[in-house]
Amino acid sequence: MKEQLLEIIPLVMKLVFYAIGLLLTYYILPWAKQQIWYSVIKKFVQAAEKQAEAGNIEKPGKKNYVLSLMKMFHIPVNDITLALMESAVQELDILKDEMMQYLVEDSTGEDEEFDLEEILHEFGEGSTQEACQTP
Repeated sequence: MKEQLLEIIPLVMKLVFYAIGLLLTYYILPWAKQQIWYSVIKKFVQAAEKQAEAGNIEKPGKKNYVLSLMKMFHIPVNDITLALMESAVQELDILKDEMMQYLVEDSTGEDEEFDLEEILHEFGEGSTQEACQTP
């Protein structure tokens, strides 16, 4: 009985590792690939914005610029990556709106001193003492 059990245990362990490998292959790796694509596409969108601001490309051509970068880096252009691109554009627009709102709220037309502690706390950077400490 012990001998049979000792023969079965390695087979069960192999089966478990194969199942883990399948899970990684079909679920985890595609998710990780999508996350990497999103971060790369977000950088491409930011680059297109900078190129348009500098006048190197026309504003309507920003999407084509991002698509050409995607093709250059062998990122497939499909519904998923196009949705990721639109999401990156929307995230950039939201960030711009928040910064403009912050600047409008803070500008009163008078010379006022800024409280660095408050600004760092708002952006989650901790205190000036923490920021100025050397490791």
